Amino acid sequence: MTDAAEMRHPFLSAALTFMESYKGVYSHGMMVELSRRYPKIDKQLHGLWKGGKISTMDPAKLKTDDIKEYVIFLRTRGLRDTSIAHDICAISNVCKYTGENNCVDMARVHYPLLFMSHRHVRLPVMERPVFDKFFTIADSLTSDAGYMMIRAYAVTALTICAGLRTQEIQHAKMEFLDKDLQFIFLDHVKGKNTYGTARTVPIRPECVPIMRLYLSIRDQNVNSIYIFANRQGKFLSDDKLRQDKDKVCVDLDFHFDFRMCRRTYAQYLVDEGFPIDRVSVVLGHSNTRTTELAYARPRDDRVVRQIVDSWSKTNKIGGKK
Repeated sequence: MTDAAEMRHPFLSAALTFMESYKGVYSHGMMVELSRRYPKIDKQLHGLWKGGKISTMDPAKLKTDDIKEYVIFLRTRGLRDTSIAHDICAISNVCKYTGENNCVDMARVHYPLLFMSHRHVRLPVMERPVFDKFFTIADSLTSDAGYMMIRAYAVTALTICAGLRTQEIQHAKMEFLDKDLQFIFLDHVKGKNTYGTARTVPIRPECVPIMRLYLSIRDQNVNSIYIFANRQGKFLSDDKLRQDKDKVCVDLDFHFDFRMCRRTYAQYLVDEGFPIDRVSVVLGHSNTRTTELAYARPRDDRVVRQIVDSWSKTNKIGGKK
């Protein structure tokens, strides 16, 4: 941006500087999303400032009441709570980066009702019939299916069976994959160099056959440090991963995304009796609240069945002693 543009759009200028600083920390997909989000926010703030609704567009000088006016503006436009939360989080990051400005946090304290969200609805997982169908197809593949189709199933299988985020599947390295395919060490995680920490993740055994098939033909097609790579040896782009996933969606006649694969991994662990704190660890969450809110919790029918079974075993049903 030119000096004149920076003066007219101080928020966008600061946002671009923030994004430049976080290259390599945020995933490519996140950077693309922010490159769309920040110009939109800048335009909205500029309109509010010209209309006298907010005092400034400078993120270092934004005040609590400015954030209040922005949230009111978004709500009058009928935006969903999740969209508002994403925009507010984006503003908060730039404000804190530019001038250690905690105006968003203060606005949450002073105007809590503005920030109240509707009850969170956990998104669905891949239920057992679809899960079983996927691995039936995957296990039936042979080298005659071709490298690209086998890779599509291997990518999807490892995502489901290790609960990996997109950037984690992209940067997963051959040297960190256990030779028996029981676990994988992830050195490139969400929030790398900030809040994220490298971790080791157990791999579900259903993944082993398709991964062994993929690895048996991999070296004939790519030469790379990454498990999944393009012909030039670079990790797969978001678009290539999506294309691989879409091939599987067609075969299954079922639409899913990689977030569903990650939720499936988490929910199945909970279904199998693993404590939520351990599930949270392998997902790379800093606390169990995120795990329970968005990924997995004991299913109602299973909880009821466990309680009834427990009472039956202790002979407390129907007055028995």
